[in-house]
Amino acid sequence: MTVQYGAIDGSDGEALQHRQIAVIRRALAWLASHPESEGDAATE
Repeated sequence: MTVQYGAIDGSDGEALQHRQIAVIRRALAWLASHPESEGDAATE
């Protein structure tokens, strides 16, 4: 896996931060409304 970090400042950085916050909130809301059941657990 490759991880790259970038820094964006100014209005573009602020817009990106707002989009990221919205996506994370939606993902957390979805996870909260779809709790893992016994059959959903990942197995090795």
